[in-house]
Amino acid sequence: MVKSKVKFSSVKFDKLDKEATLPAKFIRMLKSIPLKEMVEGKTVALKMHLGGSLGYTTIHPLFVRILVDALKDAGGKIFITDLFHLNNALTFSSKGFVDFQKGMALATKEVLDTFDKDKVYYINVLLSLTMLCDCWGFSTPSLVPDIGIMASNDIAAIDKASLDMIKTENLLPDSLPKGRELREGKHLFEKIFGKDPYNQIKILEEMKIGNGNYEFEEID
Repeated sequence: MVKSKVKFSSVKFDKLDKEATLPAKFIRMLKSIPLKEMVEGKTVALKMHLGGSLGYTTIHPLFVRILVDALKDAGGKIFITDLFHLNNALTFSSKGFVDFQKGMALATKEVLDTFDKDKVYYINVLLSLTMLCDCWGFSTPSLVPDIGIMASNDIAAIDKASLDMIKTENLLPDSLPKGRELREGKHLFEKIFGKDPYNQIKILEEMKIGNGNYEFEEID
């Protein structure tokens, strides 16, 4: 099976030099992407979680600025957007978690089908990885140490790679509510929530939305 490419810049550094830090690596990562071909003369939606209420672990503004500058330099007209919730937009007879995951994949497919395939790109910022989504409106301590940044044109590949880098053995003290214990499971998220996160990747593959088989291209 053909492997999808996932670019990866690690938060790890080998010297006390700004060029060895993650923001500098992110700049180099963006230069390795054909942004001009993708966005020149286009209006570009930069979809991200903006958080809210008492949340403080959203993506640092420095990384947002770096990306916006790169897109502008490539000739794009940028606007930043978050999601909004529309009640009863998608309903299922079952209330099982697998059906919820299928609904998420279906909604994703409907959105992606409105764009040219080569005009969509994904960036995962694996920093301040907390127990809950930013949309909850509050922040808790990080589950694992910061990892880095990934980028890919394949949504299944980048999410599979991200999951693979989040390991149970790296769980940080005091990152779970007091008294909360891990359950049985293979992945850290499954041990916390009792749900297999890799099932979402399988569903994306079944719907031909992406390919979870990937290889890294490291950007230092």
